[in-house]
Amino acid sequence: MLKNYLKIAFRTLLRNKVYSFINIFGLSFGIACAMLILLFIKDELSFDQFHQQKEHLFRVIEVEKEPDGTLQPSAYQPLPLANALVAEFPEIEQASQLLHERSAVSWNGHSAVQHVLYTHPEFLSMFSFKVLQGDPQHALSGTGSAVITEDLAEKMFGQDSPINQTITVRHWLGESDYIITGVVSNPPANSSISYEIIVPITSYPGYEERKTRWTSFNGSVYVLLDDKADAAALTGKFAPFIQKYWGDMIERSRTRGRMSADADAMQLRLQPITDIHLDQSINLSEEPISDPMYAYILSGIAALILVIACINFITLAIGRSSFRAKEVGVRKVLGAGRFQLKKQFWGEASLLTLIALFVGIVLAEFLLPAFNRLANKQLAFAFSGSSLDVLALVALVLFVSLIAGSYPASYLSRFQAVAVFQGKLRIGGQNMLTRSLVVFQFGLSICLIICALFMSRQQSFMMNKNLGYQPEQVLAIRAFGSSPEESAERLERFRAALNGMPDIAVVSGVSSSFNRGWSINGFEYKGEERSAYVYKVDYDYLNVFDIGLVAGRNFSREMSTDRGGAVIVNEAFVKEFGWIDGAVGQRLQGWNKRNNPEGPEVIGVVKDYHFLSLHREITPMMLVLDQDWPLGDYLVRIGTENVQQTIAQIGSVWAEVAPNTPFDYAFVDDDLQSQYRSEQRWLGIVNWASTIAVLLACLGLFGLATLAATRRTKEIGVRKVLGASYRQIVTLVTREFVFLIVIANLLAIPAAWLVTNKWLQNFAYRIDVSWWIFALAGALALAIAVCTIGVQAVRAALANPVEALRYE
Repeated sequence: MLKNYLKIAFRTLLRNKVYSFINIFGLSFGIACAMLILLFIKDELSFDQFHQQKEHLFRVIEVEKEPDGTLQPSAYQPLPLANALVAEFPEIEQASQLLHERSAVSWNGHSAVQHVLYTHPEFLSMFSFKVLQGDPQHALSGTGSAVITEDLAEKMFGQDSPINQTITVRHWLGESDYIITGVVSNPPANSSISYEIIVPITSYPGYEERKTRWTSFNGSVYVLLDDKADAAALTGKFAPFIQKYWGDMIERSRTRGRMSADADAMQLRLQPITDIHLDQSINLSEEPISDPMYAYILSGIAALILVIACINFITLAIGRSSFRAKEVGVRKVLGAGRFQLKKQFWGEASLLTLIALFVGIVLAEFLLPAFNRLANKQLAFAFSGSSLDVLALVALVLFVSLIAGSYPASYLSRFQAVAVFQGKLRIGGQNMLTRSLVVFQFGLSICLIICALFMSRQQSFMMNKNLGYQPEQVLAIRAFGSSPEESAERLERFRAALNGMPDIAVVSGVSSSFNRGWSINGFEYKGEERSAYVYKVDYDYLNVFDIGLVAGRNFSREMSTDRGGAVIVNEAFVKEFGWIDGAVGQRLQGWNKRNNPEGPEVIGVVKDYHFLSLHREITPMMLVLDQDWPLGDYLVRIGTENVQQTIAQIGSVWAEVAPNTPFDYAFVDDDLQSQYRSEQRWLGIVNWASTIAVLLACLGLFGLATLAATRRTKEIGVRKVLGASYRQIVTLVTREFVFLIVIANLLAIPAAWLVTNKWLQNFAYRIDVSWWIFALAGALALAIAVCTIGVQAVRAALANPVEALRYE
């Protein structure tokens, strides 16, 4: 019996090559997309699962409750916390703090930018990063010891042993020498913790000053609980600990109106390490996180494509039912029951799905590089042949077969033999389900087209919006770890060396350039708690970006009081502080009291400009000439000609001014565009999905139009004999489908409006939801559909009516 079913199934597939191709092509695309998405989700869920002690590893989260009840969770913790937790809670076996820095590292006359991790010696025994050389128990026991990754060891020393080699790390207090005592494996791609060089936390710049300071929050703290400890029970014991070390800070915050009066105004929580990657609730965190919404959206897109492919199968099966009616009738007369017919038709669907699976696997492998670029991943298929992998593939085949084959099997098996042979069976074009599925299918496609158009316009808007300054042709060069005095002095030497070069316009410096970091400082002003973004700048900062002043003056080398005693604020700052009568001359009492008890004087006001991404509104910001802050980036505006030659000349000057420091630079406008990589990635994904969805929908429409023309061959022949024109025949074939596409437009537009409007809420500055985009998407979908149907309509109109009526 099974052999007979397979023979019939293969014969049916070969006899109907066009429809078989449409179904296999559509299902294979759907399966390929599903496999890629499942691979993505599997990778997202695998983060930090490789740690052998993952059930006992937790990150400490500090939560502050504001007066209105809002919770502000943070992963940043003070330096003394790790040791205090181990000392006071026997349930905690070990604890490590992680402080990440990108630093200039030099060795044997070479230098490069590396990721340096400052941590406790227990780090290597807590986490499952394999130590390849050295003693894990003592590799980080000395202040001047360092452990590097195997890739970095090969990069630095080739085939030579890295053990006992010396490296120098620059930081903002100067530089430190380390002796390599171990080599550790590279962190896996699915690790929340990354590093290239691991050094003791006791060598962290400013450690001695901060090691007993409970109000300076610097990096994440991880704890390892013993086997019998319960994380929830331990969390309940933290209240006295919090009061002991943070009690005074809590009271001061309450007095200033920054913290709730509730007993649980400050809490410590334990977050499982395996939850970190997909947890977006932590506002401040150094570990890279992923938005779980991405996985949901990608899953939805894959499901939509799979549904569209299954709809093609269903609609074509129903459409072709008239051609298989006599087959069903004969089988029923010969004794076949409904269940046997269902098995046959479902078997055909399963065979087709199985073929589509193999095609889909090849297609997924082919599409994987492009998908990796879109998803910013390095995924790879690794079919192990395990029972889980086999079960997943079998489940996928069964799922698609059930969706695509169940209704056609049930529909065809209901045909009555008597009705079939008497010619009284009404099927095919009048089926309401077929029409509904076509509307649903094209509605999804139109919705994706509208989303793609809006995303493209928003992307273009962000890239071309006037930011209030000129970032083009400005190089940002990382200054890398130097004291405030050294960074200022080196900038002057750098400026002097570049002075006179024909393609150099302006040289300046800033604590951190656009999209390279920021600092928010809180201070008390006239009894109220205030905060603002603060940037330490050089005298020529406004000039290098051509930022305009609306009041007051720029910083001046002629005014000695400007350094530490003057600030420039933006218009949002003036509005926030309510300086209606003018900001120039106002003093910020409470800011920088140590150097200026009266507070610095506001000497100028700049026009509001977008110093953050367009996701955020412009907020109060101040520029300072503060001797306590180092300059993190040097800025050089260059001409538009001989760009590469000019950069090479700047690099040569840099090598003289800052020897053993990498010439690590980027154009500021490139840094700014990197803020929107997520939007660019999702625009690519939606474009890709909408293209596939429209292609599959059109393939299905082409198949239905072919069936419709075939069923009406005799009718068309009679009409032509009676004088119907070419245009009338084309209209006859296309009008029903055009009507369905119009309905799909009407249903898709409200749904697309809700989706795009919700997405645009993520941007403080965004485009308007314009009606013409909906009209364009609808017209585009209609045009594509008409062209698809028109191919069959033209063929039907050009057909010789004699061939259709020869045997009538």
